Amino acid sequence: MSAGIKGKKVLVLGLAKSGRAAVGLLLDAGAARIVANDAKPLSSLRETIEEFKDFPQVEIVAGGHPAGLLAGVAFIIKSPGISPRLPLLLEARRLGIPVYPEIELAFHHSPVPLIAITGTNGKTTTTALSGEIFARQQGLKTHVAGNIGFPLSAAVCRAAAGEIIVAELSSFQLEDTQNFRAHIAAVLNITADHLDYHETMDRYIAAKKKILKNQEGDDWAVLNWDDPRVRDLAGEAGGRVLPFSRKETPSPGVYLREGALYIDL
Repeated sequence: MSAGIKGKKVLVLGLAKSGRAAVGLLLDAGAARIVANDAKPLSSLRETIEEFKDFPQVEIVAGGHPAGLLAGVAFIIKSPGISPRLPLLLEARRLGIPVYPEIELAFHHSPVPLIAITGTNGKTTTTALSGEIFARQQGLKTHVAGNIGFPLSAAVCRAAAGEIIVAELSSFQLEDTQNFRAHIAAVLNITADHLDYHETMDRYIAAKKKILKNQEGDDWAVLNWDDPRVRDLAGEAGGRVLPFSRKETPSPGVYLREGALYIDL
């Protein structure tokens, strides 16, 4: 993706925080033209208009998703809240135009390793706590980002070598990833949720397990061994699997015994 941005036309769908951060990162990466699109009327996008008023290569199209937006587009960056069944996206896929989530764009430009956390419940708390541990206990400058409220693309623009990003990732963000890779990926739990978006439990699980898809031998997959659906993902991990459990004593793994926490590597 990095090589395919400079001099190209890119469509960004959705202009909430992640969409605006994606536009900023695309500008840094040298996109020749960025069409920033949102279904909201132009009158409600004053913040976006002000943010990019000095960038003539950014065109803001509001009030709907007309089919003409696809003309000449190299690829699309989709904000997580936009339905995959949006007619414009269906047409883009029919035409072979790649559709990526904002986190895919961020990954390809990140100067630091990514720690990514997903799960149906508890991911915001776990992400915030992990960020504090890396900052306070390890002394690392840590950027906490993703679904927690600060876009991953914005964190990537701020991060520098020697620092780290801890990101909360939702199934919406993970679903369309292609090459996204987390050095450490944690899956906390999986229970039925967002089926109005994903339609089936199998598709929801498939989106969640994308967090493990591209891991390599020096990466880590931290998995809740007490959740059968998460435990079943162990075979999807290309890196080292580190289970955690309150009921068993996995080795290697992290577990509780008589109120104490044990780490067996």
